[in-house]
Amino acid sequence: MTDQDTFEQTNHAAYKTTALTDRKMKKARLKMIAALFSVSVMIAIPFFKAKHLAFNAFYNTTLEDWVFFWEFDPGREPLILRMPVVYLFIGLGILYCIVLFSEMNKAKHKPETFDGSHFKKLYGRFDILVFILHLMTLYMIVNAFFFSVATIDGNSMNPTLYDQDNVVMMHMDETYERFDLIVVKPDVMQDEFYIKRLIGLPGDTLRIDFGDVYLNDVRLDEPYLDPSVDTLCPSRQGETLDVCTFTLSEDEYFVMGDNRNHSTDSRHLGNFEKHAIYGTVGYRIYPFSSIGKVE
Repeated sequence: MTDQDTFEQTNHAAYKTTALTDRKMKKARLKMIAALFSVSVMIAIPFFKAKHLAFNAFYNTTLEDWVFFWEFDPGREPLILRMPVVYLFIGLGILYCIVLFSEMNKAKHKPETFDGSHFKKLYGRFDILVFILHLMTLYMIVNAFFFSVATIDGNSMNPTLYDQDNVVMMHMDETYERFDLIVVKPDVMQDEFYIKRLIGLPGDTLRIDFGDVYLNDVRLDEPYLDPSVDTLCPSRQGETLDVCTFTLSEDEYFVMGDNRNHSTDSRHLGNFEKHAIYGTVGYRIYPFSSIGKVE
């Protein structure tokens, strides 16, 4: 082999290495932009749809909830463990972008100090992180704008829904119809949500009369109730009235549980304004034997 051949082979190998590095750099830039886009979306969602993030696992669980092998005294946990999980991944995404950008900048301006094998490892780890960030972003978009999954706690909706049923709550449309199953939050200062049936719409007058419900003076047919259930007025000063009337204003809704004798609802909590409604429940996804639409 001549010196010329050796020189050409060396140049060809150097060209291939440079071309390979350039391709990786371009892919790394695209992945970095994609990661920053996902991070930006996760940061922006609470400003547009903070209401529905109440059902988002990444915003409502902390690192402490995910750490089972450490035990801390109440109030003594490290600050990082008290942060919502989503902030950890946002921080990791930003940090990794900074590190990757630093390595790319080094390769461009100080190629003699650039470690290709180290960059390859970083790039591989970044692939995994970007994939996780994209999945989290997709989940948060769906959760904030389309639907959430909730678990029934209690028996106030028997026989329509039962304790520990998992249901899908839709919140794409804020137009609510009579008899919809809706999710309401009685107190903005607490994290407790109720699933109830929408009975009274804005402007309605509702009367409970000896166990029957009258809507605008017309007796309401309620086939979803157990035949043995009577609708009772709320107790006042230890006495339950036989007849009581509720009048709704132009932005108020009246809800009741299907298990009327064991339900805390508008009879006790009062009417709900529209901003207290978080969505409609249309489908049950667990238990598997009862999967399907609920009405």
